Amino acid sequence: MFFWGDWQVVVSVKSQAWDRFVSFAKESRIAFTDLGVATNEPGCLYGRSNGVRKRLRIVRNENFTSSAFNVSIKEHVEWLLRADLYESE
Repeated sequence: MFFWGDWQVVVSVKSQAWDRFVSFAKESRIAFTDLGVATNEPGCLYGRSNGVRKRLRIVRNENFTSSAFNVSIKEHVEWLLRADLYESE
């Protein structure tokens, strides 16, 4: 999920159509993962770790920042793998 060239598709499904979506995906043998629920909260992402809701850091290539890919692919991948996914409390 962190690398260029992977073409994952993210869709949103209205809550009233969720069961229909799940049935269609299973019947069509389309793998899917429920990523969560969109809300009106300020622009941030949350995840769960051991049942605790925590704010996620955005871990991606940011052009023109110190974390941007600027030396080698190996260094960039190592940075992504070391990055903490959750913001400190």
